[in-house]
Amino acid sequence: MSHIQSAPLTPTLPLTTRLLRQYATAITTALFAVIAVTGILMFFHLQERLVKSAHEWLGLIFVAGAAFHVARNWSAFANLVTKRRSLAIFIVVMAITGGFIASASGTGGEGNPMARVVKAVERAPLSAVAPVLGQPADQMIERLRSAGYPVSGPDDSLAEIAAAGQTRLPNLLRVILDEKPR
Repeated sequence: MSHIQSAPLTPTLPLTTRLLRQYATAITTALFAVIAVTGILMFFHLQERLVKSAHEWLGLIFVAGAAFHVARNWSAFANLVTKRRSLAIFIVVMAITGGFIASASGTGGEGNPMARVVKAVERAPLSAVAPVLGQPADQMIERLRSAGYPVSGPDDSLAEIAAAGQTRLPNLLRVILDEKPR
């Protein structure tokens, strides 16, 4: 029996096509695993600050990897979306996603109630926020001033202080509540 190597059945493919075939599925699968793990950690509020950035940036790369995966498997994908069951699943998932986005953004109702509460606290004067946080207003003002934030008095809002101090609300709340920065 001879060991003659036969020529490939398909002509040599362009480099981009070869790369897509070699790496698209592997990249998509690996990124899916990372996005799944970081998403679960964020859902349960575990190490949110550490994983949020990775989740967001790798999510964008995941979208690119998924696009390459679809490109590599275009005929199978095109066949899949022509089936009624697949199309129905796609429509249901998109409707659920739209519902989450609408409820969080304030369209289609009053919006996220927690976001509304935070905005109200952010715009209220320190004299109104102090009792809610269980602290005297003068103590809050002193803590903020000691941390270097410009506060003129109890009529200042956290939004005004954050803007003047070029910071964000969570940083001010950590100072007020005497928490260590994360």
